[in-house]
Amino acid sequence: MDYDDPEVEERWCEERRRDVADYLRDQGVTHGEIGEWPAWHVAPYVSIWAIESVSNPGWVGYWVICGDLPTDYLSSRALKHP
Repeated sequence: MDYDDPEVEERWCEERRRDVADYLRDQGVTHGEIGEWPAWHVAPYVSIWAIESVSNPGWVGYWVICGDLPTDYLSSRALKHP
């Protein structure tokens, strides 16, 4: 696949967004909106997603890393915006 092709890149990001949603659901994480596009990514390897806070709508509550690696998340409470 040609990940420099915008359509291929967009499809990859959409698939990762679904993976993030599934992962957060499986982990029982209560959250707001998942960003429409990753905050940062290098397709097809890794993406970082901003997840809206429930207690502070409009602010990032969690960051999720997803891609060709184990998916994981962390609270943004003690973090500064990258």
